[in-house]
Amino acid sequence: MAHDNQTFPFEASGQAPQGTHPAAANQPLSLRSPRWLHDRILFEIEERGTAIACSISKAAVQDACGRYSNLPRDVMSEFLRLRPRIEEVALAKLRERSGSVEGPVHVWSADLDDDPEPPGEASQAAIQP
Repeated sequence: MAHDNQTFPFEASGQAPQGTHPAAANQPLSLRSPRWLHDRILFEIEERGTAIACSISKAAVQDACGRYSNLPRDVMSEFLRLRPRIEEVALAKLRERSGSVEGPVHVWSADLDDDPEPPGEASQAAIQP
């Protein structure tokens, strides 16, 4: 998986870039390197030969690693360490989308919970004596 340091086209428009299947172009897919933007990290994943724009909040990375440094280099370092898990979650969220949903895939703290309690059970537990 190759990475470069170009800017993300969806930063201004909010739309994910349209990809070309690498077999059609006879070239390997080139994903952009993750980059820091305000309070989130922008990154890409590959799905069926298409680069998919994604983001993760600083808080999500901090919650997942248990470290709460506000220094971008520390957050990026933890993102890189957790990247396989984060990309797995982003890919799962992408595959759960309906066909009409467009734009970047956002990963939040709750998406990275190891064992989230289903909402129905959580509500019932809160009201039982």
